[in-house]
Amino acid sequence: MNRRLLGILAVVLLGTAGCKKQGSLWLLLFEPDTTATECDDGDVKHNFDGASEPVEEDTGVEEELTTITQELTVSDGAVIAQVTGGSEPVLVIGSELWIGEKDGSATTFKWNAEETSTTTQTGTGYSYVANYARQIAEAIKLEFQGNEATGTYKTTQSSNESWTETDGWTAKDVDVFGGQIPAFQYLEVEGPGGMPVPAHNTAEEVECAAANCSLEVVSSCAVSMKVTATEIVAEEDDYDALGDASRPPGVFGDDGGFPE
Repeated sequence: MNRRLLGILAVVLLGTAGCKKQGSLWLLLFEPDTTATECDDGDVKHNFDGASEPVEEDTGVEEELTTITQELTVSDGAVIAQVTGGSEPVLVIGSELWIGEKDGSATTFKWNAEETSTTTQTGTGYSYVANYARQIAEAIKLEFQGNEATGTYKTTQSSNESWTETDGWTAKDVDVFGGQIPAFQYLEVEGPGGMPVPAHNTAEEVECAAANCSLEVVSSCAVSMKVTATEIVAEEDDYDALGDASRPPGVFGDDGGFPE
């Protein structure tokens, strides 16, 4: 997930600019910080009886006699951006758009992308609902001093997935013979002989602490970078030729260069 999110940044995140004249062109440099990526493992909530998230077992393998460490530095990414003037500036990078808010000499350009979906399946004595929500929030804040600016780029990608399904139903009445809630991907229960096995919801058995089984998974990942910007000497019409010019950070851009 880290690499995917950084890949989005390598192509889209590059951009910012000042707010003078009706429109100006700026060269933006993004300084990746490989230590500034924060991702959680996902918060799992459920009501499956006796279920828990899998834990890694001790394999009994002795510690290695040597220690390997890796330090990674990445070259800057670069892009040319166009900014309109006025009390509500707009930042354009290629075909991407950010809306600006001014506060003195600083301008913060933001864009929040969201999508949600709900899938519902019902029948005699049976109900299954799957909800999905995802958000990518981006913000570029620049402090302008003449023809130069410094600031930060921050983005957070978050997702929330939840499922509810009737704990028990008559399979032949609704033609649903196996539970659809994906508990097996996140939970395990005690199986035959005391060994852990993936959790499932079945039509006949009682697996949950309520009439409906429920599962929710929430995760997020955040990245921040330093940004420097310099106004370039060019006409506004030049952006037609310069708008797609950029260099991704590192050597491989979104295909590598960052640790997992």
